[in-house]
Amino acid sequence: MNQSWVSEQLTQDTRPFMFVFGHSPAYAVVNDTEEDDFAIDVHSPQRDVFWKSMVDNNVSAYFCGHAHLYVRGESQGVLQIVSGNAGAHAVPFDPANVDPALTLESPQKTITKNDQRVGYLVITVHESTVTFDGVEKQLNPVTGLWETGDTFTIRAR
Repeated sequence: MNQSWVSEQLTQDTRPFMFVFGHSPAYAVVNDTEEDDFAIDVHSPQRDVFWKSMVDNNVSAYFCGHAHLYVRGESQGVLQIVSGNAGAHAVPFDPANVDPALTLESPQKTITKNDQRVGYLVITVHESTVTFDGVEKQLNPVTGLWETGDTFTIRAR
Protein backbone atom coordinates (compact mmCIF):
# COMPACT_ATOMS: atom_id res chain seq x y z
CA MET A 1 0.00 0.00 0.00
CA ASN A 2 1.14 3.52 -0.72
CA GLN A 3 0.39 5.01 2.71
CA SER A 4 1.88 8.41 1.90
CA TRP A 5 -0.58 8.79 -0.99
CA VAL A 6 -3.50 7.64 1.18
CA SER A 7 -2.59 10.08 3.95
CA GLU A 8 -2.22 12.92 1.44
CA GLN A 9 -5.66 12.22 -0.04
CA LEU A 10 -7.32 12.02 3.37
CA THR A 11 -5.82 15.28 4.64
CA GLN A 12 -6.89 17.24 1.53
CA ASP A 13 -10.61 16.61 1.97
CA THR A 14 -12.46 18.24 4.86
CA ARG A 15 -16.05 17.49 3.86
CA PRO A 16 -18.18 15.90 6.62
CA PHE A 17 -18.57 12.54 4.83
CA MET A 18 -15.54 10.56 3.87
CA PHE A 19 -15.54 6.90 2.89
CA VAL A 20 -12.55 4.73 1.99
CA PHE A 21 -12.83 1.63 -0.20
CA GLY A 22 -10.40 -1.28 -0.36
CA HIS A 23 -10.36 -4.93 -1.24
CA SER A 24 -9.44 -6.70 2.00
CA PRO A 25 -10.72 -6.11 5.53
CA ALA A 26 -8.30 -4.22 7.72
CA TYR A 27 -9.50 -6.28 10.68
CA ALA A 28 -10.09 -10.00 10.20
CA VAL A 29 -13.70 -11.18 10.16
CA VAL A 30 -13.11 -14.79 9.07
CA ASN A 31 -10.44 -17.40 9.68
CA ASP A 32 -8.55 -16.55 6.47
CA THR A 33 -4.93 -17.52 6.05
CA GLU A 34 -4.26 -16.21 2.55
CA GLU A 35 -0.87 -14.47 2.48
CA ASP A 36 -2.17 -11.39 0.68
CA ASP A 37 -4.92 -10.69 3.21
CA PHE A 38 -4.31 -7.23 4.68
CA ALA A 39 -5.74 -8.29 8.05
CA ILE A 40 -3.22 -11.06 8.74
CA ASP A 41 -1.06 -10.40 11.80
CA VAL A 42 2.10 -10.04 9.70
CA HIS A 43 0.58 -6.88 8.18
CA SER A 44 -0.83 -5.41 11.39
CA PRO A 45 1.80 -2.61 11.68
CA GLN A 46 0.84 -1.31 8.20
CA ARG A 47 -2.84 -1.87 8.97
CA ASP A 48 -2.53 0.16 12.17
CA VAL A 49 -0.89 3.10 10.33
CA PHE A 50 -3.59 2.92 7.65
CA TRP A 51 -6.39 2.79 10.24
CA LYS A 52 -4.89 5.66 12.27
CA SER A 53 -4.83 7.80 9.12
CA MET A 54 -8.58 7.22 8.74
CA VAL A 55 -9.26 7.93 12.42
CA ASP A 56 -7.15 11.12 12.34
CA ASN A 57 -8.94 12.37 9.22
CA ASN A 58 -12.51 11.67 10.34
CA VAL A 59 -13.28 8.90 7.87
CA SER A 60 -16.78 7.56 8.58
CA ALA A 61 -16.42 4.10 7.07
CA TYR A 62 -14.05 1.71 5.33
CA PHE A 63 -15.83 -0.52 2.78
CA CYS A 64 -14.25 -3.73 1.56
CA GLY A 65 -14.94 -7.23 0.33
CA HIS A 66 -12.50 -10.15 -0.06
CA ALA A 67 -14.46 -12.32 2.39
CA HIS A 68 -17.67 -13.50 0.72
CA LEU A 69 -20.13 -12.43 3.41
CA TYR A 70 -21.52 -9.33 5.12
CA VAL A 71 -20.03 -8.08 8.40
CA ARG A 72 -20.19 -4.63 10.03
CA GLY A 73 -17.98 -3.61 12.93
CA GLU A 74 -16.28 -0.55 14.39
CA SER A 75 -12.82 0.33 15.61
CA GLN A 76 -11.83 3.71 17.03
CA GLY A 77 -14.94 5.38 15.64
CA VAL A 78 -14.51 4.13 12.04
CA LEU A 79 -16.84 1.49 10.63
CA GLN A 80 -15.44 -1.47 8.72
CA ILE A 81 -18.12 -2.85 6.42
CA VAL A 82 -17.38 -6.07 4.57
CA SER A 83 -19.90 -6.36 1.76
CA GLY A 84 -18.58 -9.30 -0.18
CA ASN A 85 -21.81 -11.28 -0.49
CA ALA A 86 -22.72 -10.36 -4.05
CA GLY A 87 -22.74 -13.91 -5.36
CA ALA A 88 -19.33 -15.58 -5.19
CA HIS A 89 -18.92 -18.77 -3.14
CA ALA A 90 -20.08 -18.03 0.40
CA VAL A 91 -17.99 -18.58 3.50
CA PRO A 92 -19.23 -19.32 7.02
CA PHE A 93 -19.18 -16.66 9.71
CA ASP A 94 -18.23 -17.20 13.33
CA PRO A 95 -18.03 -14.16 15.65
CA ALA A 96 -15.12 -15.87 17.42
CA ASN A 97 -12.98 -15.24 14.29
CA VAL A 98 -13.48 -11.45 14.36
CA ASP A 99 -10.37 -9.50 15.35
CA PRO A 100 -10.88 -8.37 18.97
CA ALA A 101 -9.91 -4.81 17.97
CA LEU A 102 -13.14 -4.65 15.95
CA THR A 103 -16.41 -4.22 17.85
CA LEU A 104 -18.82 -6.49 15.99
CA GLU A 105 -22.16 -4.89 15.17
CA SER A 106 -23.70 -7.26 12.60
CA PRO A 107 -24.22 -10.19 12.44
CA GLN A 108 -24.11 -11.21 16.06
CA LYS A 109 -24.39 -14.96 15.52
CA THR A 110 -22.71 -17.81 13.68
CA ILE A 111 -23.90 -18.28 10.09
CA THR A 112 -23.08 -21.50 8.26
CA LYS A 113 -21.87 -21.45 4.68
CA ASN A 114 -25.21 -22.86 3.51
CA ASP A 115 -27.17 -20.18 5.39
CA GLN A 116 -25.25 -17.23 3.93
CA ARG A 117 -27.36 -15.11 1.59
CA VAL A 118 -26.48 -13.18 -1.52
CA GLY A 119 -26.87 -9.47 -0.92
CA TYR A 120 -25.85 -5.88 -1.47
CA LEU A 121 -25.60 -2.66 0.53
CA VAL A 122 -27.20 0.72 -0.18
CA ILE A 123 -25.79 3.85 1.50
CA THR A 124 -27.87 7.04 1.53
CA VAL A 125 -26.14 10.26 2.57
CA HIS A 126 -28.32 12.90 4.23
CA GLU A 127 -26.38 16.14 3.99
CA SER A 128 -29.02 18.15 5.87
CA THR A 129 -28.72 15.98 9.00
CA VAL A 130 -25.05 15.03 8.50
CA THR A 131 -25.93 11.34 8.70
CA PHE A 132 -25.88 8.36 6.43
CA ASP A 133 -28.08 5.29 6.44
CA GLY A 134 -27.03 1.81 5.44
CA VAL A 135 -29.47 -0.87 4.34
CA GLU A 136 -28.27 -4.36 3.53
CA LYS A 137 -30.55 -6.32 1.23
CA GLN A 138 -30.50 -10.13 1.19
CA LEU A 139 -32.03 -12.46 -1.37
CA ASN A 140 -34.37 -15.00 0.20
CA PRO A 141 -33.50 -18.24 -1.64
CA VAL A 142 -36.94 -19.73 -0.99
CA THR A 143 -39.18 -16.84 -2.06
CA GLY A 144 -36.79 -15.16 -4.50
CA LEU A 145 -37.60 -11.82 -2.84
CA TRP A 146 -35.19 -9.23 -1.52
CA GLU A 147 -35.43 -8.76 2.25
CA THR A 148 -33.90 -6.18 4.55
CA GLY A 149 -30.96 -7.46 6.58
CA ASP A 150 -28.76 -5.11 8.59
CA THR A 151 -29.74 -1.44 8.89
CA PHE A 152 -27.81 1.37 10.54
CA THR A 153 -27.51 5.16 10.77
CA ILE A 154 -24.21 6.92 11.39
CA ARG A 155 -23.48 10.57 12.05
CA ALA A 156 -20.60 12.03 10.05
CA ARG A 157 -17.41 12.26 12.08
